[in-house]
Amino acid sequence: MAKTRLTKVKAGSRKGRKVLDRLVGRVDEVVDRKTRKRAAKIVDKVRRKGDRGLLRAVRKFDGFRAGSVEELRLAVEPVKATSK
Repeated sequence: MAKTRLTKVKAGSRKGRKVLDRLVGRVDEVVDRKTRKRAAKIVDKVRRKGDRGLLRAVRKFDGFRAGSVEELRLAVEPVKATSK
């Protein structure tokens, strides 16, 4: 098995945008048309119905019953700097 090396790039940099564009372009290789169509419908519903639509999608696909979108927030912890 070949080793893959991950490289960190800043999304806003020229290199970062190039990497993101390449990944977005690969969606057709990774996700079939039917799945993309279903995902687009879900996103559209959430856009139209807002928080209520998001909570319904979370309940349906994740089985998580949240009373509000605040309950969906992840706790953010500071990242410790590592030395090279």
